[in-house]
Amino acid sequence: MSAYDEDTAVKPTSDGRYAGTVSNRWDIAGAPNGGYLLAMMLNAATNEMSHPDPLTATAHYLSRTRSGEACTISVEEIRTGRRYSTAAISLFQGDKERIRALATYGDLGSAEGPTDVVGSMPDVAAPEEIAPIQGGVGPFEIANRFDYRTRSALSYLTAGDPVPEDLEPSFTGWIRFNDGREASLTSLALFADAFPPAVFNRRPFSWVPTLELTVHFRARPAPGWLLSRFSTNYLIDGLLEEDGEIWDSSGNLVALSRQFAQIT
Repeated sequence: MSAYDEDTAVKPTSDGRYAGTVSNRWDIAGAPNGGYLLAMMLNAATNEMSHPDPLTATAHYLSRTRSGEACTISVEEIRTGRRYSTAAISLFQGDKERIRALATYGDLGSAEGPTDVVGSMPDVAAPEEIAPIQGGVGPFEIANRFDYRTRSALSYLTAGDPVPEDLEPSFTGWIRFNDGREASLTSLALFADAFPPAVFNRRPFSWVPTLELTVHFRARPAPGWLLSRFSTNYLIDGLLEEDGEIWDSSGNLVALSRQFAQIT
C-alpha cells in the first residue's frame, strides 16, 4: 500500500462517522499539510454521497490538527439532487473540531454542456529535462513523499544556493508521488497544496499556515506526471492568496485551487 493510501485510510464507526489517524509523513515543520487533511476528509465523504466525484470542496482550518493522533471525521449529506449532492464534513480530534468543509459532488464521467477554454497548459520543459529536487527540504517532511521537477526558490534552496531577489511569486513545476502511486481525483486536494507556497520565491523562510483552501475538481487525472502552476499576486497585511492550476499528462486541466493563508 502506498503512503498516501495508508495515511488517508478511514474506517466507518457509525452512521456518517469515520475513524482515521493523522500521519506525520505529510508534515510541514511539525504540522500536517492542509491538502492532505482535506483529501482524507473527502475519502470519508465519498463513501456517503449520492454522486461519485467531488466537484468542489472548501475547507476552513479552525485550529491546528496534531500529527500522530487519531481523528474522527463526520459526514452529513445536506442536499441531494439529480445532478449534484452536497456534504458538510468536519474533522475532530477528541471533542475539538479542527477543520470544517463543504463539498459538492457530481459525476465527472457523465458531465456535458457548453465548453469554452481560454487558458492552456503551461509550455515548459519536460520533467526529464529538469533536475529532480531531493526530499527532506529543511522542515518539510512532506517533501519526502514526492518527486518534484521545478525551477523556483525550492531548487535554489535544495542546492544550497542563495535565492535570487528578482524572482516573481509564481512558478510552474512537475510533481508525482515518489513511490509510483498514480494520482487519483481526491488526491488532487493534496497536490493543490503539495508545493511550497509561491511566496517562498520572495520570502523563502516564512511560516504560511492555511486559513482556507478551495479545490475545484475538473477531471479525473490520467496516469503520469502532473504539471502545476501557482501564483500569489497580493500579500497585504500578512494575508495572501495563492491561485493554482493542475494539468495531467494528457494535457487536461484536472484541478483549480485558491488558498487563503497568513504569513508570519
